Amino acid sequence: MAWLEYLLPLIFLAPPCATALVVIALRHLFTRRLISPIDHKPLREPGQNVRDRLDIAQTRLFLVGALGPIMVMLPLVYGMGRMLFVRHARTGSNGASMACCARSRS
Repeated sequence: MAWLEYLLPLIFLAPPCATALVVIALRHLFTRRLISPIDHKPLREPGQNVRDRLDIAQTRLFLVGALGPIMVMLPLVYGMGRMLFVRHARTGSNGASMACCARSRS
């Protein structure tokens, strides 16, 4: 059941992934558009192109600012979760993990 030590740490990735889904769902929170009360289409007024570019930039900043730390922390969270389920870690004389070499020797 060696595969289980790789599968169980995925439990710890559920909260950051759920947060990432919420961030992606809220990415259009900052869009500001004026809608015509007559035909319910977006109004094109002077400077609308600049406003659209600003909305896109703000959305990208929101995504990078919120998803960046989550993506950076995922490998660390997975590795720490994996350490909880591994019985022992084999280390060599220099402190490096010998788990990859153990299978080739036995």
